[in-house]
Amino acid sequence: VDSGRMPETTGDINDDSSVDVLDVLLVVDLLLNGGFDSYDACADINSDGNLDVMDIINLVSIILDNS
Repeated sequence: VDSGRMPETTGDINDDSSVDVLDVLLVVDLLLNGGFDSYDACADINSDGNLDVMDIINLVSIILDNS
């Protein structure tokens, strides 16, 4: 994972060219265990300056809208 650059697709937190449950799990892990400094911008799905449960909800919504 190249966390130093923004993903091309909104919600593709792990930059694997797919928005899926792996991205959700990464955001949950970042919330629970910290270490999200390098992921702040791309994991902050709603761009409110905070990494929180709303970002997870928005990410799940993106995944469901794409299915």
